[in-house]
Amino acid sequence: MLMSPYIDEAKIRIVTLCRLSPEKHLDNIIFVMSHLEAVKEMGIKWYIIGDGPERDYLYSLVENSHMRESIVFLGQQLNPYPYIKYADFYVNTSYQESQSLSVLEAMALNTPCVVTRTIGTEGYCINGENCFVAEQSRESLLQSIKIIISSDYCKEMVENAYKMVLSNFSSE
Repeated sequence: MLMSPYIDEAKIRIVTLCRLSPEKHLDNIIFVMSHLEAVKEMGIKWYIIGDGPERDYLYSLVENSHMRESIVFLGQQLNPYPYIKYADFYVNTSYQESQSLSVLEAMALNTPCVVTRTIGTEGYCINGENCFVAEQSRESLLQSIKIIISSDYCKEMVENAYKMVLSNFSSE
């Protein structure tokens, strides 16, 4: 596992980058983390990059669920790419996306992705081929994350995602 000066030595590092707003359904992260068996034993940490109107609400949910050690808010970052690059998985929890630039960036950085199904991502996110696609529910997101955690590194899926980004989108 690669180490980064940006995030700590958790055994499994998950990153989400987005505006902290209701349509992003970041409260699903708390549900997922509370339902993953042995979060502390497995050393799972979920890093949330961004800021927005739901910041205080999400902070209180994390605090009330006693997940402060496992769910870390990093706020706005001038350069989020190192966080995404050194993550074990990138997760997009949003129920409304046009074209999720952060998912494409994660794919370009060879980071395996779990993406909640939206109209915008249907054009390039193919479940099991270049990412894992969850339906718009907490339970589906949980199942997709369990699959990606328990699977091998998903090397072929990551390679497919990288090739798709290079062939369909500008590298700039």
